[in-house]
Amino acid sequence: MSTIPDVTSNKLPILLYQITTKFRDEVKPRCGLLRAREFLMKDLYSFDKSLFDAKITYNNICSTYDRIFENLNIPYLKVVGETGDMGGILSHEYHIPSDIGEDTLAVCEECNNASNSKLYQSDFCCVCNNKMKLVRSIEVGHTFLLGKRYSAPLQATFKNTDNSVVPLVMGSYGLGLTRILAACVEVLSPKENIKWPLLIAPYSVVIITPKAGSHGAYSCGDLGNQIYSRLNCMQHLSEDVLLDDRDNLTIGKRVWHARRTGYPYLIVIGEKATLQPPTVELLDVAHDSVKYLSYPDLIQFFNEHFDSLDQNISYQIS
Repeated sequence: MSTIPDVTSNKLPILLYQITTKFRDEVKPRCGLLRAREFLMKDLYSFDKSLFDAKITYNNICSTYDRIFENLNIPYLKVVGETGDMGGILSHEYHIPSDIGEDTLAVCEECNNASNSKLYQSDFCCVCNNKMKLVRSIEVGHTFLLGKRYSAPLQATFKNTDNSVVPLVMGSYGLGLTRILAACVEVLSPKENIKWPLLIAPYSVVIITPKAGSHGAYSCGDLGNQIYSRLNCMQHLSEDVLLDDRDNLTIGKRVWHARRTGYPYLIVIGEKATLQPPTVELLDVAHDSVKYLSYPDLIQFFNEHFDSLDQNISYQIS
């Protein structure tokens, strides 16, 4: 804020963020990326002219966090949290329920109202009076409405409409990016492979071509490259398609590799591609389903499916 000259009320709110690597002298690192000494984090700070405006900004950012987790299509809980050492007026935590988590939440079995167990005061929900249960979870985000706790002593101020100099009202917000990655794998994946949420998968689609020297390699010609080029021309799949042309390996071996890596969709050009009419195998890893589609039907599937996803995704803070 010190680099912004003459902060006036008409320039507010100001939101500043960074995505950076952090280091922590963790005494007992465990569970890979869930608790590590080095991790990637997104930090955001908001500055408003009044507590009323700061609450609006706070709610807008919380709504954006909600949309992020909803679009990841992973179960999560937003709970009232402790302000702790950060202090301030209000705090919320974002958790992904998991038995491997180190946090404990009190969650209503009926309305899903939840709070940090440290704030847990009754066996019954304060909203609907149904029974609460304790759930283990992984904390992946935290928001704080700080008020003037830091801006007043550090003289982070702005000039009001009456020319008076007033401390800014602050908010602080964080998402643990590497922890979100680890939590998604932990919650969504079976033991034998990885299932990534579609939005953070390394590639959305992998195309597996026939093994060199096989009947399919001669009969299918350049079908793999045709599918690859066509899908890459789609705006929502541009640079999000991988062609696995390691044709020295069998199709089965490459399917195993693809499942272990976590690609959501596998297009396999197998024996059925040599028949009339030719079809390719589409494996939907997230739903454990298999379809056999002609080339036009395959293109139509990705056009309709990914276009509808794009229309539903927005992270803009309104």
